[in-house]
Amino acid sequence: MNKLFDYLEDIPASKKWVMLLVLLSMASIPVLANWVFIIVGWRDLFKNQLYLLAWGVVVYLFWIIFLVWLKRNDDLHWRHLSLGSAEIKKGLVLGFCAYAVVQVGVMLKLVFSGHSLTLTNSFSSIGNFSKAIGIFAFNIFIGAFIEEVLNRAYLIPQVYLLLKRKVERKSFALLIALLITQILFALSHLPRDLFRYEVTSMDALFSTQVNLFWSGLIYAVLYLKTRNIIFVSFFHALASFNLTIVTSDAPLLLYNGIVFFIIAILWRKPKEKTEPAWA
Repeated sequence: MNKLFDYLEDIPASKKWVMLLVLLSMASIPVLANWVFIIVGWRDLFKNQLYLLAWGVVVYLFWIIFLVWLKRNDDLHWRHLSLGSAEIKKGLVLGFCAYAVVQVGVMLKLVFSGHSLTLTNSFSSIGNFSKAIGIFAFNIFIGAFIEEVLNRAYLIPQVYLLLKRKVERKSFALLIALLITQILFALSHLPRDLFRYEVTSMDALFSTQVNLFWSGLIYAVLYLKTRNIIFVSFFHALASFNLTIVTSDAPLLLYNGIVFFIIAILWRKPKEKTEPAWA
């Protein structure tokens, strides 16, 4: 735990106005991005997956540009957000390896149990494959990446640093930081549920919020163990999008969780972190 606290305390405290704008973006952009779904013409338009994908790309691109601008006006380096070049490469490689292990495991399970291997619709043709990969890469993964950068790489250390000034025990300060940030993570999805999915039942909304909160805590633990936001984003994206090769009733979320956390347990961090040239 001491190494974890050293890591968190090595991160500079963000400028107050930058942190305020980050929080405002988390509150306003999801509202604006999902509010268009209550407009009849737009809702009909987004029934076409291509337009829905394009809208997601536009929103995420704007958000990324905005966050990069904020970062350039802050004291944080890319390594403080787990976005050094070496970390990006490692996260992508190990994330893909974890995905491959699960998919191969599911195939072997089907073969040994006497079932035939049937490709899912996403992998049944080149066209379907291109569409599925496009949605995963340019919508699901980018969305997961932005959420991970904001809710895990940025907010957890920053809230911890704020609480550490008033809370004597570091472990308690980190626990409170985790609870606060993951409540914010859950709340940031309310516009999606209210405007896009038109959820009106309070019980359904509460249930979704609880599930998002616990999911956020799982992502947070995975991030604090690996300190690699790309790796966590890969897991987050796979949890949100069923990108499977063969048809199976296997609990893929559970399998992905087991494999990703095994890799996290075995994770070895570099002894020294060098600043990337583009920081």
